[in-house]
Amino acid sequence: MARMKNGVYGPITGKLCGTVSYTRLGVPVIRSASRPRSKPSTQKQLAVQKAFNLVNEFVTAVNSFTNVGFKPKSRKTPGRTPNNEAMSANLKAIITGEYPDLSIDYAKVRLSDGQLPLGENITVSMDSGILYYTWQNQPTIAYPRLTDQAMLLAYFPETKRVAMMPGSARRANGQDSLNLYLEMGNRETYLEAYIAFISNDREEVSDSRYLGRIEL
Repeated sequence: MARMKNGVYGPITGKLCGTVSYTRLGVPVIRSASRPRSKPSTQKQLAVQKAFNLVNEFVTAVNSFTNVGFKPKSRKTPGRTPNNEAMSANLKAIITGEYPDLSIDYAKVRLSDGQLPLGENITVSMDSGILYYTWQNQPTIAYPRLTDQAMLLAYFPETKRVAMMPGSARRANGQDSLNLYLEMGNRETYLEAYIAFISNDREEVSDSRYLGRIEL
């Protein structure tokens, strides 16, 4: 059943005559309603479905980061969201293996997309449940780039938990830290570490960089 929430001059919401109507990003949308499949999925289709589910699950877990990291790119195309851009950037790039043994190659993950520079000689280490990041700035870098903020993320594949700071220390500091909030007896044995930078006005970002796997 479809509804007209805003009266006869407003957009229809719901199902009507084989179509589905809804509002997306403030724009009324109408599409054909999905129909039950009459044939079983092929192995290729199952592989595509599993790859999509793996990437969607990961992007959903880190979306507080990617919603910031892909926001500048999404603004370039009307109707696109940061989540759309994050899925597109990762869907065909990070899946490895042969169906049904598919998995994510975390070294290829992209958490942001932009033109800001990354730091040089970036390192990360862990001590007492805290990640310590360091980087060096190019001698020519100056204001306003020195006011950029570091964006830090640690992902725990075994539990799908995330520790992050989408905006922290200034680029000029050359260092930052991320508390992992580790608990005694948890099932996490390793993490994947990432970094990116964002401008002080939150309008520009750098590409993200994978910094490696760290054993706990």
